[in-house]
Amino acid sequence: MSEKKIIVSNVAKEYSNPIAELVQVACQFDSEIRLESSDAKINAKSIMGIMAFNPSKGMTVNIVADGSDEKEALLAMVFALIFASLLSSLISLSNWQATCTSSAIGLLYSL
Repeated sequence: MSEKKIIVSNVAKEYSNPIAELVQVACQFDSEIRLESSDAKINAKSIMGIMAFNPSKGMTVNIVADGSDEKEALLAMVFALIFASLLSSLISLSNWQATCTSSAIGLLYSL
């Protein structure tokens, strides 16, 4: 299991449909991915869960990924919630995991 606590950037400003974009990122991975705050824990692959969770600018979120591709999944969700403008250009690639190099995973752990 891998996890990372982050502070959300302005996700709504970066995406035309931010909830669908977050679910789309999460669904590209086999790992179970949860978003947790002080009062909620949701499945990041659930559009209804993300809608209820409502990640917004300045919110502290713990991202938890568990499974065979958990490091890549964690990195992708961190990028989606913090570095949204960078992610919007990367997500158009046909194979998102190909962009998750070991140096990018190193960046995640240096945050």
